[in-house]
Amino acid sequence: MRRSGSEDGFTTIEVLVALVILTAGLLPLMQTQLDIQRLTVRLQQADRESAALTQSLRYLRDVNPGETPSGTWIFDGGRLSWSSELIGPDTAFAYERGTVAHALSYHDVALSIRLDNGTLISETVNKVGWQRLDQE
Repeated sequence: MRRSGSEDGFTTIEVLVALVILTAGLLPLMQTQLDIQRLTVRLQQADRESAALTQSLRYLRDVNPGETPSGTWIFDGGRLSWSSELIGPDTAFAYERGTVAHALSYHDVALSIRLDNGTLISETVNKVGWQRLDQE
């Protein structure tokens, strides 16, 4: 004998409708998670590039283009290469410091930073160089 009225449990249709609603709610959350992961990777790469550029510029601060017009420096995560040229003859002048003669000059320094991941950063900066004129 069959009872009329409600029975305990869910019908298959109710379960399917609940799953469709749940899936429709979870898909945007999953897409947001993927977007966050992509952004995190891009931010990490930008951070590595910024650190490499900062490290390279700190090293370049000690480079004297008057004595070392070009060179390469290998650092953790990449390589810095530079070459410089005198901006113009009117930007160089000689002076004496005690008994030693020096020449000051103004240089364009072309930088090339190649990171280990293949990223290339190029920049040109101006830098004062000096050179000892009388070698003992």
